[in-house]
Amino acid sequence: MINFSLIPFKPVANYKINGQIARTFNQLWLTIEIEGDLDQIFLPPTKGAPRREEKLWETTCFELFMGEEGNPHYFEFNISPAGDWNVFEFTQYRKGPEPVKDIFSPSIDRQIVNPHHIKYAIGIPLFNEVKFLKKIGISAVIKTLSGQLQYFALTHPREVADFHDPRSFTLDLPHQP
Repeated sequence: MINFSLIPFKPVANYKINGQIARTFNQLWLTIEIEGDLDQIFLPPTKGAPRREEKLWETTCFELFMGEEGNPHYFEFNISPAGDWNVFEFTQYRKGPEPVKDIFSPSIDRQIVNPHHIKYAIGIPLFNEVKFLKKIGISAVIKTLSGQLQYFALTHPREVADFHDPRSFTLDLPHQP
């Protein structure tokens, strides 16, 4: 299991985001913890069974990118705290995106640790195209109650927040049997 911290694109004093990631052959396990002034964050309400949705990044959303060093082809996973999700395939930087078809939906469990700490445990079923990809980027879009979007990632290599930049896929997550 690898620990990580997400860095805000612009300084944000109200909260911090940390987590852990691990992989087995068919599953990626992601834990994301948000600590701070949770009363100021829009957390989408659960609407029943999770389903595939578009434009999850327009509100509070977790994102995971998987690629391979030196290869422009990559995948983007979007997961809402409400459980909705989507997966896209890109042939190169921001070219595509094509929704990945015939995959299982991720699972997400929410635990309110205390009024200032919420924890999400996310299980992502891996399909054949991503089972052996090692370069990982993790990010989050946080929508405040005032409507402002704040961007968090492992790193921010550009002058603008850009989670698709392959230089932000900084975790090397080896395959675990």
